Amino acid sequence: MTTALRIDRDRIVSAEALARAQRRQAPRRCHRGSAVRGWNPEESRLKITISTRLNDGRPRVRTMFGNCVALATYLMTPGSLLAQTPPPPACVPGTSQIFASSSKATPAPGFQTYAVPAGVTSLLITANGGSGGRGNATNGTDFGPASFGAHIQATVPIAGPAILDVVVGWAGFDAAADSGSGGGGGGGSFVFVPGGTLLVAAGGGGGGNGGFAGGGNSPTAAGGNAQLGLVGGNGSGPLAGSGGSGGQGGSGGTGTVADGGGGGGYNSPGTAPGFPNDTFGHQIGLPGDASGGNGDDAAGAGGFGGGGGAAGPPAGGGGGYSGGGGGSDSNSGTLTPTGGGGGSLVAPGGFTDDRSVLNTTGDGSVTICVASSAVAAIPTIDSRGLALLALLIGILGALAAKRAASRVGG
Repeated sequence: MTTALRIDRDRIVSAEALARAQRRQAPRRCHRGSAVRGWNPEESRLKITISTRLNDGRPRVRTMFGNCVALATYLMTPGSLLAQTPPPPACVPGTSQIFASSSKATPAPGFQTYAVPAGVTSLLITANGGSGGRGNATNGTDFGPASFGAHIQATVPIAGPAILDVVVGWAGFDAAADSGSGGGGGGGSFVFVPGGTLLVAAGGGGGGNGGFAGGGNSPTAAGGNAQLGLVGGNGSGPLAGSGGSGGQGGSGGTGTVADGGGGGGYNSPGTAPGFPNDTFGHQIGLPGDASGGNGDDAAGAGGFGGGGGAAGPPAGGGGGYSGGGGGSDSNSGTLTPTGGGGGSLVAPGGFTDDRSVLNTTGDGSVTICVASSAVAAIPTIDSRGLALLALLIGILGALAAKRAASRVGG
C-alpha cells in the first residue's frame, strides 16, 4: 500500500512552517492506512512530493518513496533535509545594483531609481531598515543602546521595462550629549512603483529614550525593533502613540510634557498631536517625500525614510510600511518613553526568502537584481575562450587550405 503526501513549498513561507506541515501531515497519512485490513505500518510505503520552483519560474517536483514509519519519523526531525527552505534564486550576472544611504549633509536626499530591463519577469530585492537613534542621559556621554531595523529579502514579480523608486532609510539621529533627550526613529527602506504598487518595505527601529541621572526617565533604553509584520510597533510611556496599520503612519505621544512623533507610513505621515507638533515622520509614497521628523532642541531627529523625531526624553517611532508610535512623558516616575519600530511588507504575489531583525546598527541599504527574465541571456566568452576559438579557427583554416591544395595538385 502506498500513502501519498504532497507538500507545496511555494505556499510555505518559512523552514519552521514547512517542518510543522511535515510533522503534522506525515504521521496522519501513515495512520490512515491502519483502517485497511492486514495493514502493516512497517511494510507500507509513503510517497512524498515536494514542489519548488527553479530560478526561471519553471516548477520542479521531487518525489521520495520510503517505509512509512521510518520516513514519517525522519520528517519529524527538525533538521531533516526536507525541512530546509530552498535558497533564494541567484541573480542574473551583471544585474545587481546596491543603493546606499545618501549623505546626511544633504537636507533633502530624495528618491533613487532603478531601471527594470525589458523582458524581466521578477526581481530579487534585499532591503534593510535603519536603526533607531540613541537616547542620552544627563550625566555626559551615557548613551543608551540602539534598536535594530528589519531585513527583508523577497522575490517579487515585475514586468519590465519599468522605473522603480528606491528609498534607503537613515538611522535615527542620536540625542545630544548630556541632554537627557531621546533619539529619533530610524527610517524604513522601500522599493515601489512611483505612484503605484509597493514591492518591499523594511521597517526602521524606534528611537531610544533619554533620561536624567538620579531620577525621572532613567535609565535610557533602546526603542522597539522594527516589526516584521504589517503593523507598526507601539511607543512606550503613559500616553504613548500606537503603531499604524494598513500603511498608515504611527501616532505620536499625547503626554503633558513632551512627546515623540509617530513614524511615517507608506500611505500617510505619522502624527504629532502633543508637544511639539512637527516631529512626525513624513509619508513615503507619493506625494510624500519620506523625510524624517524634526527633533526638538537637543533631541534626535528622525531618519530619512519616515522616522519620527524625539522631543525631550520621549523618542520617535520608526518609519515603515506602517509607522511606529512615538513615546510620551508625563514626568512621573521612572519611565522609558521609547518609540515603536516600523512595519514591513512584501507585495502580494512575492515570495519572502528571508524576514528577520538585523543585529547591526546604522543606515539601511537596498540591493536589487534580476531574478528571472523572458529574454535569453547572450552567452559571453572570456579571454581564454577567445584564444581557444582563435586557435580552432586557425586549425580549420589550415585544414581547408590543405584540402584546397590537394584538389589543385590532383
